[in-house]
Amino acid sequence: MYANLWLGLRDIWKYKLFFGACIVFLVVFCTVVSIVCWIIMGVIDYRKSWEARTLEIFEPVYTQYEFTYNREHLENISWIYQKNAVSSRISLSLSNRYGRPVYLVFGDGSLINPGIANQEGIAVYAYDTCDLDKVEILGVEHKVRPTLSFSETFEFSGFTPFPDPDSIFVAYQGKAMVDVIHLMAEQNPDRFIEILGDTWIRAEDSERIEYFTKYVTDHIEGLYFKGYSHNQMPKDYSSVIIYVVLMAIILSLTGAVSFVVIFQGMLQRMQRDLTIHLQSGARFRDVLLRFYVFYGAIIGVSVAILHMLGVINYRFIGMPEEYGALLAIYGTLLAVVIGISAYIARALKRTNLFENLRGDMV
Repeated sequence: MYANLWLGLRDIWKYKLFFGACIVFLVVFCTVVSIVCWIIMGVIDYRKSWEARTLEIFEPVYTQYEFTYNREHLENISWIYQKNAVSSRISLSLSNRYGRPVYLVFGDGSLINPGIANQEGIAVYAYDTCDLDKVEILGVEHKVRPTLSFSETFEFSGFTPFPDPDSIFVAYQGKAMVDVIHLMAEQNPDRFIEILGDTWIRAEDSERIEYFTKYVTDHIEGLYFKGYSHNQMPKDYSSVIIYVVLMAIILSLTGAVSFVVIFQGMLQRMQRDLTIHLQSGARFRDVLLRFYVFYGAIIGVSVAILHMLGVINYRFIGMPEEYGALLAIYGTLLAVVIGISAYIARALKRTNLFENLRGDMV
């Protein structure tokens, strides 16, 4: 057994160019497989999370210039904003006071930023770069709470209705929302109509969408919705996935054909050496072990390189994308090992190594 191990290691040095080429190909191929897995899993997770937060954006049409306000309409429609619905508008007075955009958020603010809690009362939020500690609202100071970073918010929403990273959000919910909207609408009825027109509702909440659009059409004079549509969907990555998958398939076919051609050439060059090995009393499994040492070393070195390159990283085993990539890589390596082992055993059985000596003796 030890002699076979030594002969296998000697073959590595003797055929070092082939040995190195196999390692390079296997590393490249496993890297491509991991990229394919990351892209596919990432796109699936991203689209699932996107679909879970897709919002309906309404297209308001105003049919008159002057509006009237009735608190009864506000109270009848306020339940819409308890969850899955939100509206916002910029506050010019607060923006001028603090020298940055200040948005009034009515309803479920978590729809525009997951860091905004959907809770009763008044709360003030800002991105994590904000340098303000407190904001005064209607004579009461409110502590500024940090939300997600600006870049993370953009990734969450897929579009940015609040493009300034210095933005501040004043969230109103429940009775506080009704009181504030009532206060603004008493002074200017247009404010109530604008809040209705700028409402977003989660797409899957058909009950709220139907009630909201019907109530506005039937009870709010001077406003109706021309229609509504989803906010912009993320880029379709299917073409990228197809391209990378095709690359992996082409690499697989190229690698398989290259391996067969090179192995046959390698086997022909080793026929005399292998025949002497058999004449010395070696069995078929001894010759097979010699080849398995050679190709096993290729697999082992490839795994070590993949680990050093970070393609295989056990620290991220808990992440679905990384876990899927690891499974894909090890599945690929296992398929390569099984395929090579089966092919080598079949090729050696079909090769009559004793013909080599008989040919030399003639």
